[in-house]
Amino acid sequence: AAADRERRRAEAVLAVKGKFGKNALIKGTSLKEHALGRERNTMVGGHHG
Repeated sequence: AAADRERRRAEAVLAVKGKFGKNALIKGTSLKEHALGRERNTMVGGHHG
């Protein structure tokens, strides 16, 4: 039951990110003032292009 729930959660996350982009769902820590998560999502492999 737990594995099925996790699989469905992962599929939902992938569907949302596929439709709205990588920054559609992010962790709360990525919203902190000096966080780099959202910025790095726009880079190639986390590095400038």
